[in-house]
Amino acid sequence: MLIELLLIVAVGFFAGLVNAIAGGGSLLTLPALIFLGLPSVEANATNRLAVLVQSFFSVLSLKNSGISEFRLSILPSIFAVLGSVVGFWIAIHISSQWFNLTLSIVMLLIAFLMIYKPKAEFIAKVKHKNPVAAVVFFLLGIYGGFIQAGIGVIMLILIPVLFGLNLVHSNFIKVFVNFVFTLFVLILFAYGGYINWESGIMLSVGMAFGGWFGSKWSVRLGHLGIQRVLVAVLVIMSARLFWISFIAV
Repeated sequence: MLIELLLIVAVGFFAGLVNAIAGGGSLLTLPALIFLGLPSVEANATNRLAVLVQSFFSVLSLKNSGISEFRLSILPSIFAVLGSVVGFWIAIHISSQWFNLTLSIVMLLIAFLMIYKPKAEFIAKVKHKNPVAAVVFFLLGIYGGFIQAGIGVIMLILIPVLFGLNLVHSNFIKVFVNFVFTLFVLILFAYGGYINWESGIMLSVGMAFGGWFGSKWSVRLGHLGIQRVLVAVLVIMSARLFWISFIAV
């Protein structure tokens, strides 16, 4: 048990490092919790605790750095919370086998998005963007309530186009919305008794330290180098999830 907890801290540390430099750390922590023996729904719920902690400190860090978009974050947060209720319902009713398959496919898609970074020009042609933003964030909320992993990558593709912001200010909306709907979904998971608090706390500690070191090492390590490692790990973990779900049964 002690070895498993130390492994969780180590995974959290690496995920926090990746989040600080390239983004997408939860794509590592969620399958790692499954590989370490947690049932899929419990791993999904437990992972939210670390996401919440890191999102909270990310919001504070950006605000202290003079980056704040609270007003623009309200509408997306409301619709993301509404969507997250639907996503939560899916998360607790889907079988572990199909959850793992879905996560495996999502990991490959996010790896593709991280490499090619589509610009979503089609949204730029829409004149009335508030209704579009409401629909987009409702759908993102469904995904966030269901899996959450990799949602930051998707939001950073869409937010600059929807709100006409640079990536720095878009990142504030991303982490704020992520914090709000994650808090809501975490309460629902906690009420249902799905969270492994011991693992969640250890994962949060690891991610906190990883995020701190990542911010210090970001220039030395480089975004591209970490991103290549992350993409390789995502492909390997995706194959492993598919294997344990549909072949080694």
